[in-house]
Amino acid sequence: MRTIAIKGGQADHILKTNMQRFVSGNSLGIDVKPLTDTESIMSSADISSRLFFFSVGSLFYFYENYKKEKDLKEKQVEFDSVKTQVDKLKVDVESLKEQAMKADIQAMKVDVLLLRAGIRREGRWRRSVLE
Repeated sequence: MRTIAIKGGQADHILKTNMQRFVSGNSLGIDVKPLTDTESIMSSADISSRLFFFSVGSLFYFYENYKKEKDLKEKQVEFDSVKTQVDKLKVDVESLKEQAMKADIQAMKVDVLLLRAGIRREGRWRRSVLE
């Protein structure tokens, strides 16, 4: 485990040094002075801690996205259910309007027949339900 930590720390040091040289415009061909074993282990521990925190942060991010998408799907299912109920109620309302219109027409026919016969109903003419 110690050798892995030392090699990881050395690799991190070499990478950082070469990146700094590249950004500053210096030559990359020069060898990098290696770190001591203690410094190398500390560098490796630093990398390990960064990776751990990055992993935990990533897990939280993906979990929140998963939860958000799950809630969105549940809301979509609920919305679709309500939409089908509304469509069904619209059909029922249209059916009731047609039935009311037929009943109104039938009542008017009866009133016309009664008027022709000379009989007047008590009250007014029926008002249409659709008005």
